Formats: sequence, C-alpha cells, structure tokens
Amino acid sequence: MLPHKTARFPVKSKTVIRWPHHETLPDKAARFQSKGKNDVLGTITEVTALKTVHIEGQLSPTIIRDVMIEDLSRKTLKITLWAKRATSFTIQNVYDPVSKKPILALFVGCLPKFYKGVYLSGGAACHWYFNPAIPEAEAYQNRHGGETIQLHLPTQPEHALQTFQPPTIEHKTLEQLLTMNPYDYPDTGYECTVTVTEIDTSNTWWYPSCTKCGRKTTPHNTTYYCDLCKWDGYKFK
Repeated sequence: MLPHKTARFPVKSKTVIRWPHHETLPDKAARFQSKGKNDVLGTITEVTALKTVHIEGQLSPTIIRDVMIEDLSRKTLKITLWAKRATSFTIQNVYDPVSKKPILALFVGCLPKFYKGVYLSGGAACHWYFNPAIPEAEAYQNRHGGETIQLHLPTQPEHALQTFQPPTIEHKTLEQLLTMNPYDYPDTGYECTVTVTEIDTSNTWWYPSCTKCGRKTTPHNTTYYCDLCKWDGYKFK
C-alpha cells in the first residue's frame, strides 16, 4: 500500500455543517435542504457494495453506494453516492486492512435529504478528500492517536454493476402509439419524441405544489405562492 498524501485545499470552516440531532430529523432535514449543498467531516466506518435502485420517472435503474461516517461523539451519518460518484468512490489506496488506521473524510457538495432518517445525498457536485489538512480535522486526529478501526467493506465483485447497460427501447411516433393497444406495450415501453405546443390550464389534474409542504399554491404576480409556508418555490404535480 502506498502512503496517502494529505489533501490540501481552501475550505472555509463555516462550510462544514454540524450534524443533525436524531430527535429532530424531519425538521432538520427540511431546514438544511433549504440552505443548499453542504460539507461534512467524519471518520469512515462502513462502505457498502454497489447496488441498483429504481427511481420513479426513470426507465433505467441507478447505481448507488452508501458510506457511513461518525463524528467525535460517535454519532453516525449515511452518505448516499449516486451513479458515477458511487462507482468512482474507493478507499483501496487509503485504508490498510493490516494497520486498520481510521480514515477521516471530508465530503463536499452534499444535499441533506430525509428518507427513513436524515442522510446526505452525493450527486455530480459531490467530492471527497481523505485525511484533509483543515482545522476541523485536528480534533479527530488527536482522538484517533493509536486507535484502530475495523471497516465494513464490500466483499462481492462490483464490475458487473459498473458495466450495466440499459435496455434498448424502440422508438415510435405519436401517430403509431395512438393506433396501438396500450396493453400490447412491452415492459420497457416505447420512446417517443414530441413537441409540447400548449398546456391546458383549465383542467385541475395537475397543480403547482409547494416544494416545502406539497400543498397547492396560488397565483401571485408572475409566479405561485404558498400562503402556509410563505414560500414561492413550486413544482407541478
């Protein structure tokens, strides 16, 4: 194993967030998420194997990997890495299974989420630095000292997931689809390219919902507004 060079980069201390308290997880996640992306520092305790998940609205599954870290008070936090971030994450050149020295990691550009508990989502903007040379790391380094840690690492080969190829989907025109029986569609469906010419605003099967509470918003000037949350963020549902 080659010695790992400590990462050196400019980081403002105020960007490293405090971990949420578990007793107020839903409220904390909502408040953190409104602040945008955050950075978090902790000791890696577990790295899971790659796995695929199906996201609503996406035809092909997405690859994810979970990384568990803990802070100085031994509280744990899950970081879920997505797609290329998941497949590119490795600690093979950092962690020595013989010496078992703890690995400190700084994850930047994460987005707090809440699903079965608070976790951090690491997408395309997420990056990580092992054993970073920043003031916040000193307390961890002092505590680690001669400590050793048994990391939980994936044991199964991961090349099969990394080479996953989405199924080929047949392309159909809108005219062809209108003449077909929907019950005859294949499980993968068909791909169709169309141009939206108009959205019927007289029907209420869709509505602009508040991005905080999910309730219907009301028109306000050139946008929509949630009277309950006092918030103008919305999306169509």
